Amino acid sequence: MSGVSAMPRCPPNGVENVDPVDCPYGISSDYCGRKVCAKGPGQICGVGLFKLLGSCGEGLYCNCGRCTGCSMLTMECFDKTCV
Repeated sequence: MSGVSAMPRCPPNGVENVDPVDCPYGISSDYCGRKVCAKGPGQICGVGLFKLLGSCGEGLYCNCGRCTGCSMLTMECFDKTCV
């Protein structure tokens, strides 16, 4: 199976990065290296090596597919445990 890759495809060059003003939980990078809004408390995150559903903002970590902990920027928290 040569030429087959498990990596997700990146959009063509020229896609704009996000404006930090639009990102209340901060900025992170996606699997293509573009700047994207970080996820906030309780938002869906993660999924595998490439974190296709996004990364959590500062002070948060991805636990069972949800950003858990407290945002260092907004002081909002989410602490539900996995079921």
